[in-house]
Amino acid sequence: MKKIYIMLFAMLMFAMGIFAQTTVTLTPTNATNWTGSVVAAGTITTPSITGVSSSTGRGFARFDLSTIPSGAVISAASMRITTAAGTVSSTAANGITVTNSDPLVATGAALYTALGAGTLANLTSWAGAAPVTFNLPLNSAGISALTTQANGTPSAFVTMGLLRASTNNYNITGSDGAAAAVPQLTITYTVPTTVPACATGLVPADAATGVAATGAISWTATANANSYDIYLGKTTNPAFVGNVSGTSATISAGFDLNTLYYWKIVPKNAIGDAIGCTEQTFTTGATPATTCVTGLYPTGANVGCTLGDAITNVTFVNINNNSACAAAPYYTSYNSPIASPVPVGSGTSISITTGDPDDRAKVWIDLNDNGIFATDELFFNGKGANISGSITLPLTAPLGNHKMRVRIVWMSNPTTQPEQNFTACSLQNYGEVEDYAVVIGAASSNPLPAGYCEAASTDHDFDQILGVSLGTMNNDQEGIDDFSK
Repeated sequence: MKKIYIMLFAMLMFAMGIFAQTTVTLTPTNATNWTGSVVAAGTITTPSITGVSSSTGRGFARFDLSTIPSGAVISAASMRITTAAGTVSSTAANGITVTNSDPLVATGAALYTALGAGTLANLTSWAGAAPVTFNLPLNSAGISALTTQANGTPSAFVTMGLLRASTNNYNITGSDGAAAAVPQLTITYTVPTTVPACATGLVPADAATGVAATGAISWTATANANSYDIYLGKTTNPAFVGNVSGTSATISAGFDLNTLYYWKIVPKNAIGDAIGCTEQTFTTGATPATTCVTGLYPTGANVGCTLGDAITNVTFVNINNNSACAAAPYYTSYNSPIASPVPVGSGTSISITTGDPDDRAKVWIDLNDNGIFATDELFFNGKGANISGSITLPLTAPLGNHKMRVRIVWMSNPTTQPEQNFTACSLQNYGEVEDYAVVIGAASSNPLPAGYCEAASTDHDFDQILGVSLGTMNNDQEGIDDFSK
């Protein structure tokens, strides 16, 4: 009888997928463009991963994921790298990214961009005299991106980016190195045999009130789920709004204030969707909350504004604020003085002083007061140690009190597109953030001329007029503004 019980228990464990956990270790093929480095201009060096630094190149390693079964759920992963001769070590936090850009077919310039824009999977210092081997675990975002790649079609592969946070050169052993030193990607996964259970630990909690309108939601990971369907709306039986691989999401438009929401999370895998997942509700608060005041920069030494990349002055309307580098998390909120009034429909001058000519500054104003500095709320973008320009608010901007965010980020190459693509809340290595209170007022007595075609977008990260010269006029001011006055 005891043997029968043991056999039944073993069969049950197998049916639940407990015995399905597998760990594989992958290495790149020793062929052209499976490992190497690439510079912004597009030149690729292969197979050695040389000259990886914040001012020159980015490294990459391509891994074939075709041995991982379709529908596999990845629970853990790590990447091994080994530094090589010529490396100049530092304690700066370096990044590993996950991307679907294929170095076998992508142009060098496109690959360089993709490596910088990939999902950040690890942020660690690779310090020590070469050769040193590092086994770097991937975070939950990296594992989610890796799961998506492993289940990709028609060919499952992943390219891991190696990004240096210092100008010191790093050389990393490529696919032509000794077996103990070549890049490795170790993946632990399970192959589900049943549909997953419903998600638990939903945040906001059921019937919660006063929820911040930032749009942030999360839940606890469900065994054997490789993605999650999100349903959310203002009525029962809410609509499907998206699918994610991780256990959190942010609704890009945020939530409306003082509003009842219905929502549910449905885990899924290759077998099917979880069954019987119930709706929950929450009610947002009546006042906005400021989003992302922590997690803007890494923890540890030599990050944020500690190396001089600080906001030292902001001048805007009646604000003339001198400041030094704030302590971690390198964020300060100033409630006074209040910038008032900021008129709609015409340019208002702004100047920002930073600690480095390679610093880039952006300014957002939260027009809908939902605590989110959205893409369409970006009103200024400039670079340098002494930045000046103007902010022009649309005529439809709501009058009254709002929050303004000023952020600077140090850029090793501030003229390249991926380097400019930081947001009000993205994780960056170097820089600082300051929030200010502003009051938007009615149009000034000198509004835009009648019939003026006002710009429909203020998101001018990459496509903008950098200067106009005509006769004695020489205007090199960046940004959207009316210079006819």
